[in-house]
Amino acid sequence: MSSVLTSFQLTPDSGTPDYLQIARKLEEAIRTGAIAEGERLPPTTELVDLWRVNITRLQRAMNILVRQGLLQRHPGRGTFVTSHLIPPLVGILVGPDMELEASHFHRVTVGRLRRVIQAAGLKVRVYESDGDKARRDWDDLQFDLRQHRFNGLIFVSASQLRTEYAEERLPFSKSVPTVSFGAWDSQPDLCIDVNDFYEKSITWLHGEGCRKLAWVHLSYLLPDSPIHQMRQAQIGLDDHAVIQLIPPTGQGESERSFVPDRLAYQMMMERIPQWRKRRFLPDGIIVGDDMMARGVATAIREAWRPGTPLPKMIVLGSRELPHFYAIPMARYQVSIAKIARRLYHRLEVRAAAMNETLPMEPIRGEIVAPFQ
Repeated sequence: MSSVLTSFQLTPDSGTPDYLQIARKLEEAIRTGAIAEGERLPPTTELVDLWRVNITRLQRAMNILVRQGLLQRHPGRGTFVTSHLIPPLVGILVGPDMELEASHFHRVTVGRLRRVIQAAGLKVRVYESDGDKARRDWDDLQFDLRQHRFNGLIFVSASQLRTEYAEERLPFSKSVPTVSFGAWDSQPDLCIDVNDFYEKSITWLHGEGCRKLAWVHLSYLLPDSPIHQMRQAQIGLDDHAVIQLIPPTGQGESERSFVPDRLAYQMMMERIPQWRKRRFLPDGIIVGDDMMARGVATAIREAWRPGTPLPKMIVLGSRELPHFYAIPMARYQVSIAKIARRLYHRLEVRAAAMNETLPMEPIRGEIVAPFQ
């Protein structure tokens, strides 16, 4: 038995499941040549005794490596390291048109995913479901699925494409593990925790002395759930207002020309005079998108009356996408790098046990001090 196998020990307190520890150790040994091509692995019973692991967990680890093309099972003979180490493919299916300015978050997310997947020794291919490349990418995706090329598929804000895949409108839809990231109402595997964003934002603004709040948000960020109403009652807000931006849906120029900061600017320029008439000027504003925040800040700088204190503002953003605003603004920052790591981790888990049901995982951020 190889010394790589005999010297390996599981780390119970590492936070990584035992089968992933085994899979990653074996993958490293195979790719570095410590376990040679064509070599037969010891019987499962020996490895179970050696590592003191449940046989089902060990089989999950082997499933991952078989799917990656590093191991091959031969009934009656055993499990062997493959002779041709061809990196398997992970497909990233993206919903928004990647050429649009409003898709900056998705471009960075895909870039981070590429790094994580390539670091694991796998190939990456991106398929877009909107924009000029959509038809060609759709044909390429179906062709690649027919060739059984995939180790997994990752859906990034592609809820419609994910639905079609789940309904088997794409070939071999049951044979490839999938994970998804998107808005909470599409029931993805990972999503930004909107409740946590609003909860922490309200608390922070209240701590800054704000009692009249305004929300500016996209249609899928809804600040009217019971948790928000309860929190408002607890801290005793005097008044609040909501501005909802609804992006165009479907194909066409209206959707392609949607620019969140411009629309937010226009709506704020209309709303500020209305607020004055009803004698409501918010001293705190929560903005659900960093591009929208640029438009909101610009409108406030232009339309706020001289001598009137500017409202304190907080925006949902990410560490990897700094923006500069017309007025100081705090940020609730999520990590795109963490989103990428968690998505790939989920894909590994699902590859090991295709039928396992995993709960939706919320991604939470932290508030950083205002900057301009």
